[in-house]
Amino acid sequence: SKEVNLDDRVIFLEWIGILSESAGKFFADTIDRAADQPSPRIIKTHLPFTMLPDQIRSRSKNPKLISVTRNSRDVCVSMYHHWKLLDGFNGTFDLWAEIFYEGYSAYYSPFFKHIESYYLSQYENITFLKYEEMKKDLKHSIAQVSSFVQKEYCNEDIERLAEHLSFKNFQSTPSLNKTRRVKVAETVGSSCPNQGSAFIRKGQVGDWVNYFSTEMSEKFVDKENQLFLSTGLRL
Repeated sequence: SKEVNLDDRVIFLEWIGILSESAGKFFADTIDRAADQPSPRIIKTHLPFTMLPDQIRSRSKNPKLISVTRNSRDVCVSMYHHWKLLDGFNGTFDLWAEIFYEGYSAYYSPFFKHIESYYLSQYENITFLKYEEMKKDLKHSIAQVSSFVQKEYCNEDIERLAEHLSFKNFQSTPSLNKTRRVKVAETVGSSCPNQGSAFIRKGQVGDWVNYFSTEMSEKFVDKENQLFLSTGLRL
């Protein structure tokens, strides 16, 4: 897994559909690639549950789903840098936070409805992870996923997996750190000039405090509280 690019091992389902025409020529059709992969396979998506294939929503197919959530304010900061790096956004963070809050930023907005779609789906073959919990105890999260997919690993294997999946390793390993995507964005001119950042940036919990005003933070907290009332999920 250190040698094979992550995007070749885990197909990003809708990737080809969100690329610009100029960037799309650098990548194969990800939907076709996912369809051609032999089973068992791992497919990544950022789509809400309501946009997953009909076979899943109708329960005629019952694949295992792993849903990962993160604090909304940290997601907002992450997406701000993501869009500067890959899509040329050159506005202020305050502007980005406002449009994110209103549900008009990025491909997968509105964020809170997106998260809600999985928690209220009543889909049974699913497990939920929180980014903050993975950062706190990655080995526990590995054990949770292993149990869910019915794989057994010894302590030594879990130690090796934890090292491979560490944020530090993601930053430094070319097959994991999305270097090619960044180079394509720079080539086609969709990256914000002089961005000077990497796709794998900080990975910190709570970095939002360095960006949010008190007023905007309170607005996001209100949304988080509404999400908790509807789903029981505390971001």
